[in-house]
Amino acid sequence: MKRRLLEPWISNAKKWGLILLLMGFLALPEQLLHILLVLLHKLYEAGTSVLELFLVYSFGLSKFHSQVIVFYLSLGVGLLGLYWLWKRLLQQWALLKAHTAQAWRNLPLDPKIKLLMLQLLSLIGAYVLLLA
Repeated sequence: MKRRLLEPWISNAKKWGLILLLMGFLALPEQLLHILLVLLHKLYEAGTSVLELFLVYSFGLSKFHSQVIVFYLSLGVGLLGLYWLWKRLLQQWALLKAHTAQAWRNLPLDPKIKLLMLQLLSLIGAYVLLLA
């Protein structure tokens, strides 16, 4: 019974929280982005510092060697992330191409002609502006 009474309130709270977050990003996008990136950087630095100290005190490595290990681990994680992102972008590109081709095939002839004529006129207009 209490759960049903709280569900609309929780739903409204989530909705208003999302609206306030979006308004914050619209009102102060660069400040919020800067704060989030600084926070992310501080978390990264803290994690690498903890890992470095763990290597120094657990395995008796020198500070230099532990820094090298942490650097190459970070580099490996970054490269794996870039590889994953590249594969994901290729999948999304193929999906977009297939969706666009399907949408073009399903489009009637009149809108196709209008779109092609609009593109042609845009190119001619850009060419005229370039030569003017």
